[in-house]
Amino acid sequence: MSHLGEIGLASWSAVLSGKGVVSVYILFLDESGGPAIPGPNSKTAENVFVFGGVILRSSEWKKVQSYLNRLKTKYSIPIDQELKWGNLIRRSGPAAGLTSDDILRFLGDLAPAVKPFVTGVATVVFKAEAAAQYPYIRNEDDIYNSGLRYCLQRFGNFFSDNPGIRDEAIVVGDHRDDKKDNRLRKHYEELVYLSRTFHGDLSRVIEGLFVQVSHFSIGVQLADFLVGSIYQLYEKGKPQYFDILKGWMRSKNGTYMGYGLAEFPRKNKSLAVSGSRP
Repeated sequence: MSHLGEIGLASWSAVLSGKGVVSVYILFLDESGGPAIPGPNSKTAENVFVFGGVILRSSEWKKVQSYLNRLKTKYSIPIDQELKWGNLIRRSGPAAGLTSDDILRFLGDLAPAVKPFVTGVATVVFKAEAAAQYPYIRNEDDIYNSGLRYCLQRFGNFFSDNPGIRDEAIVVGDHRDDKKDNRLRKHYEELVYLSRTFHGDLSRVIEGLFVQVSHFSIGVQLADFLVGSIYQLYEKGKPQYFDILKGWMRSKNGTYMGYGLAEFPRKNKSLAVSGSRP
């Protein structure tokens, strides 16, 4: 598996330039919650697993990074410290000095500023319901595969939405540990290269999966914010964060449900009630 943390996104972009590739669209992936299925013999009570990310063009990432640094300065968050979603929710680490209202204002400043540059895609897997309804959902690997599958399909559909795009694409995941990185790579390769049931056009993807330490990646950090806000909505019943960030989602005719945000199994009435971008 390629590891962007070894060479950095800027250096990798330089390698692409040497091959005649000027710019690429990057899907930065992250996850929230765990794929273990709740039940009598399970150690988890979580019902949802969220897999998602943001699509960002490599030529735009410096603009987004620059804005985030200015915003961190505005809120007295040290620029040299990584700001994770968990820090915002728990008001810990670099966000320890912020109030709950500060967190909402921070997200409220961030969301519209980067909206022109990012497109969000995500899957919410209702684990117990998926296992009950579908015989092929047997364990946490099947849950993980489903989350990644529908997320990657929407990445492929992003290019169908924009037929004029000629740039190539890469996929970057958040580096966790070797075991979890290998799990992500395994499912990615099974879906993209081996599956006969994957219905998404990823022909623009020019390399295998990369992983990147989130501290060095603005894209992974934004993906962390997005999937964290979706988890808070579906698992914790707290809509205030996703209500701010939902404008990032891929949409059609103003509706993101089904286009940028997939629910599996599909709900008759979603918690993301309006399903529309602001």
